[in-house]
Amino acid sequence: MSFAGRNESRTSFRRRISTKDRVERSGSRASFRGRVSTQARGAWNSKADYMFTCIGYAVGLGNICRFPYLVYENGGGAFVFPYIIMLFVVGIPMVVLETTLGQYSSKGPVKIWSFSPIFKGCGFAQVLLMFYVGIYYNVIISYAIFFLFASLDGSLPWIGCDNWWNTNSCASSSPSCVVYSSLISQFSSDSDKTVLSSSPAEEYMNEYVLGLTDEMTISGGGIRWQNTLVFIASWILIYLVLMKGLQEAGKIIWFTAMFPYVVLTCFLIRGLTLDGAGLGLSYYLGAESDFSALLKGATWKNAATQILFSLSAAQGGMITLSSFNSFKNDNITDSLIICLINSATSIFGGLVVFSILGFMAKTTSTKMSEVVRSGMTLAFVSFPAAIGEMPGASIWSVVFFFMVLLLGLDTQFTVVEICTTAVFDMFSNTLDHKKHGLMVTGGFCALFCLLGLPLMTGSGIYWVTLLDTYASSWGLIVIALVELVAVAWVYDVDKFIEHMKEMLPDDSQVHKFPASFQIWKIMWKYITPISLSIILIWSIIDYEPARYGSFIFPGWAQAIGWLILMTALLLVPIFAFLQIRKSPGSNFKEKIIFASQPTNKWQPGDPKFRQVTVNASDDREDDVFNTPEVRSRQVSTYC
Repeated sequence: MSFAGRNESRTSFRRRISTKDRVERSGSRASFRGRVSTQARGAWNSKADYMFTCIGYAVGLGNICRFPYLVYENGGGAFVFPYIIMLFVVGIPMVVLETTLGQYSSKGPVKIWSFSPIFKGCGFAQVLLMFYVGIYYNVIISYAIFFLFASLDGSLPWIGCDNWWNTNSCASSSPSCVVYSSLISQFSSDSDKTVLSSSPAEEYMNEYVLGLTDEMTISGGGIRWQNTLVFIASWILIYLVLMKGLQEAGKIIWFTAMFPYVVLTCFLIRGLTLDGAGLGLSYYLGAESDFSALLKGATWKNAATQILFSLSAAQGGMITLSSFNSFKNDNITDSLIICLINSATSIFGGLVVFSILGFMAKTTSTKMSEVVRSGMTLAFVSFPAAIGEMPGASIWSVVFFFMVLLLGLDTQFTVVEICTTAVFDMFSNTLDHKKHGLMVTGGFCALFCLLGLPLMTGSGIYWVTLLDTYASSWGLIVIALVELVAVAWVYDVDKFIEHMKEMLPDDSQVHKFPASFQIWKIMWKYITPISLSIILIWSIIDYEPARYGSFIFPGWAQAIGWLILMTALLLVPIFAFLQIRKSPGSNFKEKIIFASQPTNKWQPGDPKFRQVTVNASDDREDDVFNTPEVRSRQVSTYC
């Protein structure tokens, strides 16, 4: 097959491509079957499928579980301010950059680095960090299933204080159930004693569902079999849906995208009518916020990482999803819509959660900063408390936890697809998606399930928090910085912006808003990397150990967290060293220059938009040097 005569392609983009390469790419897998058509590489059936899948992936448990607990732990409204800043300084620029990379080349996070192979390790680091997320993310989903089954009973078990798992600290809104404990907390002196109380919903979560231990251990008091069975069932459910190729999920994509907003609106209306809601909203957005948190590096680090985490930026998610777009698509507008909807959902979900937390603080006569033991399970405490105050509580409970299940599953589907996409990209010569798709997907589901079993103990939530703290925070900032340096400084940001212009459906858009492209250039080259660098350095200087609520994890656990993080980040320099080592050149500098240049694989994913010169003798995968003067100087060295 020859590509000669493709005069309609951009003359500024010239690459050499081998016949073998074209044959290999024509046989690549078609992922997201059902929402993605069965073309050679796979493409979205419609623009709506892409947008709603991205929104469904971005809008998940991170918006109603992770965001509220980060707000709660970082001063309330004091966290919302840097969160909004990070949306425009970090979130939107990174999503536009990654969707441009994926859409332009039609490649996943591993193969995308053909534009600068020296950074190839960054793609593997992204996938590994997403792999760590896949281990613990389904644990949160299993909690939703647990609550969903509990809701099917006639009476909700977290309403009163007269259950066998309740402690003397339990305080319900019902006067007959209010029981205060004796001393449970001691502060500055022996005589300064404060009694804290807990809600029935919090005790149900900590004492019954989690079986929370006082210490963090490997065994955690043994496996909790009721949790384990639900966890295994959730992975079976995920595999069954993926086995169908997400075709069934594609049929209800509009429902799964809109349903959460209906449910959250109902809960917000109810939450605002509860006694004490104003106290919670004041902590969330008003004068009760602890604005001293703005002086802590951890607050800004958490804001930046929450933006990256929820948008799946620096994790390969947006690269994977956008790689199935048609070449002519306005990914800039798409990215803006996705980012704004995602952040608006987080803020909206925060209104719901904190109106309920205000009610809990009023009921238990507790300060807002002490009303619950904050953590990843915050939403599993606040929402059940509100459900218990609603007429038809059991029905509302089923509706809410079904919504949580849908939010979690939609994200977990994509996590698995990112990992399988990476495998098929890495072994495109030996693996075929149609033949080996079920085997690879089943293998990942089984592996995720096996690695998640240690999280089913009484210390399980501690390990979930540890993974979330290290795999989904520090690593995202470092990976984002590497991406920005690779695109804006090594590859050339001006050349990258030309690729953006090539993909716009209407060429007139380039002339309507010429200044907008300069804004992207300034953001990618200066503002975003400088902001992330400052936050990274500041957060390291102002380092705070990982904790769950007030429980600070022991030193050995912190060491494991750093080890988990470094296993991913060290892939960047390791692959860079290997790439430099195999590159031709008479000295180290020439080898680095060679390894930094695009290969014959970096070109538009759609053959219609390529202009190439066929060189069948050049089959180099990741070390083709396209600078003419250096290529002519080093061809003898290479051969």
